[in-house]
Amino acid sequence: MDILLFIVGISGFVASLLFLLVYSIQKESKKKPLMLMGISIVLFTLSLFMNSSDIDTEADKESVEEEKEVETSNNDNEDNDNEVETNTSTDDIQGKDEGTVNIQTDTNVEEVNPEEEKEREEDQKKQEAANEEENEAEKKQREIESDKFNIKTAIKDRIDEGDYTNVTIDSITINENLGTEEDRDYIALVNLDFNVKNTRNTGNKVMRMYSDDLAATLANKGIKNLAEIAIFLKDEYNDRSVKYAYEYKNNGFYIMDIAGE
Repeated sequence: MDILLFIVGISGFVASLLFLLVYSIQKESKKKPLMLMGISIVLFTLSLFMNSSDIDTEADKESVEEEKEVETSNNDNEDNDNEVETNTSTDDIQGKDEGTVNIQTDTNVEEVNPEEEKEREEDQKKQEAANEEENEAEKKQREIESDKFNIKTAIKDRIDEGDYTNVTIDSITINENLGTEEDRDYIALVNLDFNVKNTRNTGNKVMRMYSDDLAATLANKGIKNLAEIAIFLKDEYNDRSVKYAYEYKNNGFYIMDIAGE
């Protein structure tokens, strides 16, 4: 029997009787009290036929859940014990391995051959010397590139600032001087376009003046690592190319060759 349904049915039945009595006195419709009485009778009847199987089922479920929790707790404890054993075994193995490594290392140290050690040191010195030589070569190359850049910049600046009428730069090439054993010694090849409508003789004077000025300016700027400078001027009006070559000596550039006038 379901006690809750039984109580609700009895309470509803009593309430319906009260409402029926009140409605009879007031001479109102008895439909609602009768409906409540019917529902109460149905609930009362259901409570009589309900057995305790549902309650037992819920109790069984709770018991099963408790058993599962106990089993889970036991399994967790077993897992923890296994982890402790595993960690202990791992530590033992690691300790044995470390001991083995130490023994092997000590053995290797004892077996070092003096000749092999000497050969290894020599190889190391050779490698260090090769690295140092490579670094020196890279440093020298950087210095060479810096020298070339400075010379080229000085030539461009003078042509731009010297008001060389109708003279434009075609190319500037800075080469290492292969005719000397000195380091950082260069030759400058300057190619200019001379676009002035002059007679051949007048053109010679103007081009020589520009070339002398350029060479003198480089000397005054203290560029002493430029051994030679060759200035080529393309005279388009007279359809020719004139060359003025200078050599650095006694703290200045001196003309050493003229061609094409």
